[in-house]
Amino acid sequence: MVEQADIFFFNIFPEFSLLLQILLRAGADQHDRRDDCDDLQIVEHIMSELAVRDFPQVKRIDHNLIHTDLLVNAGNHHPLIDGLIVSSDKIPVKIRVCDTMGYGVNFPGAVIPRSIPGIIYGLMTHAGVPSELIEFHGHNDFYKAVNNSTTAWLYGACGVNCSLFGIGERTGNTPLEAMVFEYAQLRGTLDGMDTTVITELAEYYEKEIGYTVPSRTPFVGKNFNVTRAGIHADGMLKNEEIYNIFDTDKFLNRPALVSVSNTSGTAGIAYWINAYFKLPEERKVDKNSELVHRLKEWVDKQYEDGRVTVLTDEELIAKIESVCRELHVVL
Repeated sequence: MVEQADIFFFNIFPEFSLLLQILLRAGADQHDRRDDCDDLQIVEHIMSELAVRDFPQVKRIDHNLIHTDLLVNAGNHHPLIDGLIVSSDKIPVKIRVCDTMGYGVNFPGAVIPRSIPGIIYGLMTHAGVPSELIEFHGHNDFYKAVNNSTTAWLYGACGVNCSLFGIGERTGNTPLEAMVFEYAQLRGTLDGMDTTVITELAEYYEKEIGYTVPSRTPFVGKNFNVTRAGIHADGMLKNEEIYNIFDTDKFLNRPALVSVSNTSGTAGIAYWINAYFKLPEERKVDKNSELVHRLKEWVDKQYEDGRVTVLTDEELIAKIESVCRELHVVL
């Protein structure tokens, strides 16, 4: 396996620019003073400086393909693209397809430069770039970061760039945790990945870094597996599979929860207590218990007095502790 430091990256933007780090690493930061025609020689020099004794074959992308199909402003592209290097036996040159404005789509019939399938297919079929040297970099400007990343995988890209919780410029990047579950759904296996770490990372970001994860963020948001409707809570109490997206307790250490409101009923309150406090089967409270009925009376009173919002976890915990002391109950 090639170390990250031993892989060069070409970023494919609409204008196909060479990643600046390549030039800096070779000490060619004076690139602006060079003739553009020397770009390919610069990369050859970089590789020779890094002890690549024999320069493997240079696979050239068909000039007409680049001008007519891959570029919006064909006449303004960087001459380097005429000599796309694939150094498979020494130092690979990775091709990073950068959808930095989130314009990419996966619709049938869409054409290059917006078609993600078309770009990946073109690189593999017409340019001869192997799958293992192609990766996709998506942004979420049109809510398509995950869809486009998955599409890039399906059409042959071996990797996608991600960030934890999708944190990134403007609307963010492809969330790493999303692609973990995309991978599991595509492959039918997690291949040893421990997905409960996702929850630990979210907790670390909030407690140690001070980052607030939006409450409705899939997999990590506070409300991602919380239901508010009382009838759903009753159904979840009887069969969680009906109303929970998957076994969130097993895969994320996040048991499904229900919000407590005037529609929750005793079933919803009992479910919240059991799930929030992670009570074992033998200690779970029943919806007919005195604790639950006392809480139900308190909840109803809140809404009779004009409350319109759901009860917060903090409010419920404080009231449960108070009632438990009165009833001499230990959860």
